[in-house]
Amino acid sequence: MRPVTFEPARPLDTDGMPWIPTRARHSARCGFAADGWSELMRVEPGSTVPLHRHSGDVHAFNVAGAREILGTGERVGPGNYVYEPAGTIDGRATVGDKPCVIYLKVKNPGLDEDFVVATDSITLTEVHCGRLSFRQAAKSGRLTISEPRDPARAFPTWGGLSYYAKVRPARKLE
Repeated sequence: MRPVTFEPARPLDTDGMPWIPTRARHSARCGFAADGWSELMRVEPGSTVPLHRHSGDVHAFNVAGAREILGTGERVGPGNYVYEPAGTIDGRATVGDKPCVIYLKVKNPGLDEDFVVATDSITLTEVHCGRLSFRQAAKSGRLTISEPRDPARAFPTWGGLSYYAKVRPARKLE
């Protein structure tokens, strides 16, 4: 029998984390992976997420609050799940006097890439938070970008720094 090795889960204490403003009266906490991205979205009472088209399949779990699907009028409450296939056009409006919190998992639509960025999540986070420059990460070999050169050269300007890049940590993590 092969020995089993256990990797640490590295849980985050999200209760104390601030929400990231994404547009008027919306906020989110995001994570990205090769197969897509996930988001914990908070939509304030009286707010809407305008009509938009999904590029990949969406799995949406309502954590708290209620929302109405624009166009169909369907109500989604706490504990409800909605599947939206790629290509779906929808929007949502918060219903009631409490924020609506939705966990979203969006599948990568499998579109062709302009280029590939190879790095690990720690390096990408350090760049995004302004602790490491893009140039330093590339020079050290911790981050590489495939050809063609023109889009690869432009990549460092696409995302910018995190909203929280200038915030100093309250305490040093061990």
